Amino acid sequence: MTHYLQSIEAGIDHLIDSVGKNIVMALPLGLGKANHFANGIFKRAQSDPAITLHIVTALTLEFPRAKDELSSRFLQPFVHRIYADYPELEYAISRRDNSLPTNVKVSEFFLNPGQLLGNTSAQCEFLNSNYTHAVRDLVDLGVNVIAHQVAPNPDGRRYYSLSCNPDVTIDLVKALKAVDKKVFTIAQVNRKLPYLHGEAEISETFFDLLITGDNSQQNDHGNFPLFAIPQAPVGLSDYAIAAHASTLIKDGGTIQIGIGSMGDAIAFMLAMRQHDNQNYQRLLNILIHSGHADIRPRLELEKNTFEQGIYANTEMYVEGLLYLRKHSVLTRKVYPSDELQSLLDHDVIQPEISPELINILFQKRVIKAPLSVDDFQLLKALHCIPEGLYWQDGDIVSHTNTVLPESDQNPQTVAALCDENIGQPLGSGHYCHAGFFIGSENFYQQLRDLDNDSRDGLNMCPVSYTNHLYGNEALKRVQRRDSRFINTGMMATLTGAIISDGLKDYKIVSGVGGQYNFVAQAHELPNSRSIICLHSTRTAKGKTQSNIVWDYPHVTIPRHLRDIVITEYGMADLRGVSDREVISRMLCIADSRFQPELLKMAKAAGKIEIDYEVPEAFCNNFPEAVHHSLRKESLSSHLPHYPMGSDFTREEMTLAIALKLLKQINPNRKGLVKLLAKGWKNRNDALVFDDELKRMGLDKALTAKQYFYRLLLIGALISSDLSGRPLLKSF
Repeated sequence: MTHYLQSIEAGIDHLIDSVGKNIVMALPLGLGKANHFANGIFKRAQSDPAITLHIVTALTLEFPRAKDELSSRFLQPFVHRIYADYPELEYAISRRDNSLPTNVKVSEFFLNPGQLLGNTSAQCEFLNSNYTHAVRDLVDLGVNVIAHQVAPNPDGRRYYSLSCNPDVTIDLVKALKAVDKKVFTIAQVNRKLPYLHGEAEISETFFDLLITGDNSQQNDHGNFPLFAIPQAPVGLSDYAIAAHASTLIKDGGTIQIGIGSMGDAIAFMLAMRQHDNQNYQRLLNILIHSGHADIRPRLELEKNTFEQGIYANTEMYVEGLLYLRKHSVLTRKVYPSDELQSLLDHDVIQPEISPELINILFQKRVIKAPLSVDDFQLLKALHCIPEGLYWQDGDIVSHTNTVLPESDQNPQTVAALCDENIGQPLGSGHYCHAGFFIGSENFYQQLRDLDNDSRDGLNMCPVSYTNHLYGNEALKRVQRRDSRFINTGMMATLTGAIISDGLKDYKIVSGVGGQYNFVAQAHELPNSRSIICLHSTRTAKGKTQSNIVWDYPHVTIPRHLRDIVITEYGMADLRGVSDREVISRMLCIADSRFQPELLKMAKAAGKIEIDYEVPEAFCNNFPEAVHHSLRKESLSSHLPHYPMGSDFTREEMTLAIALKLLKQINPNRKGLVKLLAKGWKNRNDALVFDDELKRMGLDKALTAKQYFYRLLLIGALISSDLSGRPLLKSF
C-alpha cells in the first residue's frame, strides 16, 4: 500500500518504523536524488548513533566553488542567482569537510568529474563498476531503501514520472524482488521536474511512500529548483574535433553523444551540416587534407544533409540531442517490434495507419489471426486499435460488449476495427532512448515545454536497454543500425588504449559510467563504430602536455577494443590493423611538439621501423595552424562560443571564456606577466569591457590588489578568443 505524506520528518519516522535503523539507501545518479529526504535521514543519523546509514549513489552534484579571487568574484553572484533555493546535499558537505559521522558511509560508482581527487573518503569508498553492473552491485550491497525524486502527472492521474532517472531504479526494484529482498521505495514529488514518458512513467503503486509537499507553497520540498549545470564555452579545437566526427554520422543511422563542450560542438556541427551545408563543406575542405585519407582509409565522408534523420540511443539525454531534435536532425523513429522495424527499414510499409499496413502485418506474420494478447498489445501500442477496447480471452471487447469475437478475427475485420485511426502516424515511435538527463536551467525549461510529438518520442528507460544488447537483442540490433557511439577521453596511448576516468596513481576523476558499454556494443553491432574524441594536448598551470602518451598505468578502454580516435588534427581508424599501423596513425593526430619523443619511444620498443618518419602532411599539427584554418574566410564567425545558449548573462559568457584562459596560465609567472603587460598597455581602452569589469566589481579599483586583478582580467579578455566569433548563433 502506498502512503502519502506531506512532511519529510513524518516520512523518516515511517521509514524507520518499516525498515529499522540499519539503512542502506540508494540515491539515483545525478539529478534524481530526493534531496530533502536524504538530508532529513542524514541529520537523523547524525543525532542518533544507533542508526547505521550507508548511502550508495553516483554523481553527487555540488555547487561550484571558487579557488581564487577572480573566480570568487565571478561565481558568488552566479551561485546566488542559480542555486539560491536549491537544497544542497548535507552528506556531500560533510564529506567535503571530512566530517562524516562514524555511523554514515557514502559510496559512489561515478564521481563529480575532477572535484573529489583530494577527498580521501570519496576515493576510498569509490565503487569501480560499469553502469550496467550497478544494479547487481547495489543488490549485493544490501540496499533496502530507494529515495527518488519524481514528477507528478500534469493531468492529475495517479501516475508519476521518474523523469531524469529511470536508469537504474526500475531494474533495481525488480532485481531485489527477484531474490526476495525487501526494499522500501520513497518518492519525493517535485513539481519543477519535467514529466517525461516512456518507461519512466509509472503507477503510484510502485512506491511505498510518496512525499508530496504542500501544493500551496511556492518553494518547499515539493516544488524546488533543479540543479543546473551551465554550458561551458566551446573552443575552436572542440569544433575541429566535432567537424571530423560529424563526417561519420550516416543519414538514417544512430548516435550517442555526451555532455560538455565536445558534445555541444558535435551537435552544432550536425545542425550546420543540415541547415548551412555550404559553409559546413567549406569548413571540411579547410580542415581535411589529402593525408587524412591514409589514416581513415575505410571511412567515407558523410557530409550531405539528412533526409531520413538519425535516431539516438544514449545513456544520457543531453542538451545537444534536444538541439538536434529542434533542428530536424533527430527525426528517425524506431518501433517496439523487430519484424515491424525491418519492414519499415526496407520501405515495405510506411509509419502510418492504413488497411494496407494491417494486411502486410498479417502477410508477414508479424501478427496472426486470431490475435494473441501480444498481437493485440502491439496494435494497441501502434495506435491502430482505438482507445476503449481491450483483449479478453481472445475476444476484443469494450466496457459494454464484445466488439470482435476471436472466431471473426481476420485481416479484413481487424483492418475495419482500425478505421477511425486511418491516416494517423504509428504510435510508440521513438527518436531517442535515454537513461538519464542533466543540464542547464534552459534545458529543463525546454523539456517542460516539449510538444506532444517530441515528448512522446523520447523514451526515458533503464540503461539495461540503452547500454548493451542483452535482452530483446533482435529488436535492439535492428533499431541501432549504423551506430556511432561518441565519447570523450582524457588521454590515449600510442597503441590505442583510452584513459577517461582516472589518473596514474589510480585516483578517480569520474568513473567509467557507460563508456565501456558503448565501446563494446559498437564492436558487436554490424556497421557500427566507437569514436573517442580528445584534445591532443592539455595546458595546466602554464605547462602544455600531450594527451597522446606512450604508456599509462590506468586504462579505461583496453587497446584490444580500439576503434576510432579523433583529435583536432584528424581521425585515426584503429580497428583491425596492426600495432605498427595504429602507432603510425596515432602519431599523425598527435601535436607536432610531441611527435618526436613519442616516435622515439615506439622505435625503442621495436614497434615501428627505425627509419619511419611522420608524414610531412602531419608535421604542422600545431594549435595555431588549426585556429588559423578556422579563421580563414571568416569561417570562425559561424562558430559560436555557446551554441546551445547559456544560463550566463552576456557579461558572464565573456568572462567565462577569459577565466578559462587564465586558469590554463595560472600560476605560470611568465604567462601572468604577459597578461598583466597586455592589461597595462590597454588600461585606458578598457571601456569595451566596462560591463564585464563592473560585473566583477573591478570597474573602480581602489586598492593595489584590485588594480592588479583589473589589469590581469583586461589582459585575459583581450587575449581570449572573442573577436570574430559570436557568443550565440541560431539557424
